[in-house]
Amino acid sequence: MTPAIDAPPRWRVPAGEELVSHRPATLERTYPATRQAPGAARESVELLAQVLDPELLAVLRLLVSELVTNAVQHGKPSESSQVTLRLLVFPTTIAGVVEDDGPGFAVPPRVPDDGAVHGWGLHLVPELADRFGVQTTPRTAVWFELER
Repeated sequence: MTPAIDAPPRWRVPAGEELVSHRPATLERTYPATRQAPGAARESVELLAQVLDPELLAVLRLLVSELVTNAVQHGKPSESSQVTLRLLVFPTTIAGVVEDDGPGFAVPPRVPDDGAVHGWGLHLVPELADRFGVQTTPRTAVWFELER
């Protein structure tokens, strides 16, 4: 699933350093759906530390961690299960997609009871992301966008 992303106008051709900054940096990683996947995904997010401000990087890290954790816990568990992370960095937007082989879920999911320690991950997405959505075919995918 590719979320709608704002692109620079076609009539204006960037030059020099501006050309490089307008080219999307794409990161795609696939992890075994194990307890180690969220940590590995957080490490992958750190690859963007040089191009994102620290506050935005922290939000991105949290969203990725929560969504990958959710994919591991609720995806179709088997020895061959995998979770895919895609991050696309554009001049004004960052898009993220986390995919798994699970059956999907209803949006919004059930709100955890007061004092619950677990179950809040998917509730953070609409709170922190500027846009988000869920797709259930061909794989379950939760996507989000953050304004830069």
